[in-house]
Amino acid sequence: MQAARLKGIPLWITASTGEPGKYTPNPTPADIVQGVPLEILAKSQSEAFKAAADKAGVKAHYDFSSVGTHTWGYWSDQVWQMQRTGWFN
Repeated sequence: MQAARLKGIPLWITASTGEPGKYTPNPTPADIVQGVPLEILAKSQSEAFKAAADKAGVKAHYDFSSVGTHTWGYWSDQVWQMQRTGWFN
């Protein structure tokens, strides 16, 4: 509802499918119960935000990968990607 207020603010939005990947090659029951639903929800909400932001003319970087659960390794990868692209400069 407030997406238009974010115009001009740098945004990096990322989420995944909840499919276990390189940081959860042998997922534990806790990985499945916690990380999968959280990431599915994060991706759903991030895609809804993208639709609203696009409609409002808000520019952002989006990365919706096909593999990844709600775990630190995937977050870390995104931070390093931000660093490599000069996001923090």
